[in-house]
Amino acid sequence: MKITTLLFGLSGVIITDDWGEGSGDFMPDFARRFGTTEQDMLAAWENECRELFFAGKISENEFWER
Repeated sequence: MKITTLLFGLSGVIITDDWGEGSGDFMPDFARRFGTTEQDMLAAWENECRELFFAGKISENEFWER
């Protein structure tokens, strides 16, 4: 049998999407690049919009607008 496809689970498997866990290395750089603070970035990530987006209840555009 020939393997033709490999599937990888990224979020929580290969990488994490939890900004609060292990984010110390890149968070200051992200905040600086986006002209904001680390605290504001964490607050935005923990916002209810994230859950709505991942549940498919709002579009990607609406997620970023909010």
